[in-house]
Amino acid sequence: MDRRFGRDVFWNLASIGVLGVSGVALNVIIGRWYGTAVFGVFSQVLSVYYILSQLSVGGFIFSALKYTADHADDKAEVGGIIFSAALITATFASAVCALTWAGSGLIGSFFGSDGVARGILWMLPGLWCFAVNKVLLFSLNGLRHMRFFALGNALRFVLILLVLILLSIARVDSGMLPVCISAGEVVLLPVLLFYLAYNGFLHFGKTWKKWIRPHLDFGLRSFFTGLLMDMNFTTDIVILGYFADDRTVGVYSFAAMFAGGMYQFIFAVQSNMNPILSRLKIEGRESEVRGLVRKNALWFCPAMAAMSTVGVLFFPWVTLWVTGNAELASGWPYLAILTAGVTIASSYLPFGYLLNQWGHPVWFMVYSGLLLGTNVLLNILLVPLWGGVGSAVATAMAFMLAIVYLKTLTRYVTGTSI
Repeated sequence: MDRRFGRDVFWNLASIGVLGVSGVALNVIIGRWYGTAVFGVFSQVLSVYYILSQLSVGGFIFSALKYTADHADDKAEVGGIIFSAALITATFASAVCALTWAGSGLIGSFFGSDGVARGILWMLPGLWCFAVNKVLLFSLNGLRHMRFFALGNALRFVLILLVLILLSIARVDSGMLPVCISAGEVVLLPVLLFYLAYNGFLHFGKTWKKWIRPHLDFGLRSFFTGLLMDMNFTTDIVILGYFADDRTVGVYSFAAMFAGGMYQFIFAVQSNMNPILSRLKIEGRESEVRGLVRKNALWFCPAMAAMSTVGVLFFPWVTLWVTGNAELASGWPYLAILTAGVTIASSYLPFGYLLNQWGHPVWFMVYSGLLLGTNVLLNILLVPLWGGVGSAVATAMAFMLAIVYLKTLTRYVTGTSI
């Protein structure tokens, strides 16, 4: 791992800092100004948004990530790769948005909440823009333009927060709050397009047509990977929402968002590792990945353990101080369990895209499916018994089992031990 890697990780960690502050502020505003039940509704809309957004992008974000990393030195090829991936994704996203608009009432009925049904309609513009933005951001990841990649991710959450503040000041109906999600994505799209065009990576050229078939081939073989991965971060809230009331979901979701913030540190290292994994494969240096795993475990796991401990200790006090809501502060056991699972898994999760970057999209999808299936099964078994605690335990166990799945599949598919 070179000096550039350290610098790029720093930029992404700074972006996570902005994301974390924005996320906490978002939680505080909704929890303090609108109450626990509204926060529960917003969390359920957000969970549906995450699931539908991955149906919109399919596997084409992963083909964009791999192919841009493989051809990072050829701007003509990269331009065609990005444009063709964005075109395909925009088409899929349009279909998903249309179906979601027609089925919003059914989704609300599943959760037993009219607020969820209304909120879904307000987030639809953001759903379409998110799909295209995701392709562009993953392309920047593949190109190792990590500073702007970090800025783009940070900008999304800053915009969401700013719009939420304006909505709260205007005292709009709580069902309209998800429009802040749309606002962030709509504004981010032209910013990303301008950056790519300015750097010569966004043009039609003569190469984009030839990349349609490779994107379709790779993307369709990993079509459900993104959905499986994102569902793994929302399935606990969805299942808990089915068995429990909005108030319980609100308390759990507040703690889970803090745990999600901890996971963003893993995402920062993972994003910078993806193009490096591609380079190792291209240069025939696959055996070196084991050394990278060991280096990562030596510094990253202790850092995650320290951050998790501090976060859990201060969570009740900080939550009560900034929200004045004792119910939300009572969710600290959920945070403790979730962060324990994330910390244990942090030695290997930064290498979670290895199978994708080494050209095995189907096996990458299998890995994601095993992780989700484990999470769903454990949540279904434990939530009826222990409620929110059961959901936290199930999710933490799924993260830890990801280590076993990744090591086993990598050795079986590639013959490389990690």
